[in-house]
Amino acid sequence: MNCEMGNIYTKKMTEDANFNPGYIAFVKMSQLSSSTLSPSDAFVFCEEDMCSLNDGYLQISMADPVYPDVPSSYHRNVCGFSFADGHSEAHKWLTPDLPGAVLNYYDKKLTKDEISASGAKNNQDWLWLTSHSSCPGS
Repeated sequence: MNCEMGNIYTKKMTEDANFNPGYIAFVKMSQLSSSTLSPSDAFVFCEEDMCSLNDGYLQISMADPVYPDVPSSYHRNVCGFSFADGHSEAHKWLTPDLPGAVLNYYDKKLTKDEISASGAKNNQDWLWLTSHSSCPGS
């Protein structure tokens, strides 16, 4: 589940509540709107790569182009996503970062925060993932 959706941690004082400061952690469906992130653009669930699967929470870094948890690429570089409006789609990754992220993680013995997006903040896959995860808060 997208770490910015149904985020109960915003009501508790934990470090998770401050992982993406300045971004909305959506708790209620009524918070999704055309002025924040529309339900048709806000993903709730996606497939997570089995090698980074550690809980039911896909942690997404909104500010830094890294992948703390890795969306999957099981279907020829495609990942399944479901959105808050009820539709689902198969999204094809455009860069080799996500299909190769877990292999790099194990081959190079990287920590999770070292799985970074090539091209940094211009990386098409990281931009797509973050633009469908949350938005800056007011």
